Amino acid sequence: MGLRKYIQTNLEITNCVSELLRSSNDSKSVAISSGAATIFEKNKKPIEDDPYGFLKLNEENKLAEVSECMKLRIYGLTGKFISNPELFALGSFLFSAINNKQIEIKSRCPVIRSYGFASDIARFGLSWLNSNDGSDSFYAATETIALDELADKITKMFNLNSVKHQIDFKLPPNKYICETDNFKKKLSKYKIQITPMEDQIFETYKYLKRKYTN
Repeated sequence: MGLRKYIQTNLEITNCVSELLRSSNDSKSVAISSGAATIFEKNKKPIEDDPYGFLKLNEENKLAEVSECMKLRIYGLTGKFISNPELFALGSFLFSAINNKQIEIKSRCPVIRSYGFASDIARFGLSWLNSNDGSDSFYAATETIALDELADKITKMFNLNSVKHQIDFKLPPNKYICETDNFKKKLSKYKIQITPMEDQIFETYKYLKRKYTN
């Protein structure tokens, strides 16, 4: 749709939601945000340079102005409804598994990512909405893992040929990560069992296979 239209549309959506929340004297909201908001917050740029980060931070702030808002910043997402799976490592690895192909990692440097499971995040959001707890902000992730380790896990789970890569482990790693302890503690407080990484992988695999191979 083009950069200007993308920005305009997102701002309009946020404004609509904000006005709806403003119409209630006692509204609560859960902002499903992104680690991109954290990056933008630390290193602010013109909106054209980082529209996604800007818009996510703007959404957080707008919703917090008019409601009691729980901000959940997602880094990597696993489980149902992950978007553009072919563009991100986990989805790409699982497409290889679905097609019984060897996983290939093209990055020369180590890559490390933090992941949160969509079902855990949704349960947490609903639990908070139905609680008397105040608003807060969390990095919505429970697992931090190097992509070569993730690829090895998937390879073993689905009996693929060994992972192909030329990673130079002496190079500085590419990181998109966050701390996970606070979110895990909050999940435990609401008696939400944290989904192990292997189960996250398998549930994501089932979702992608059902959605993209039928």
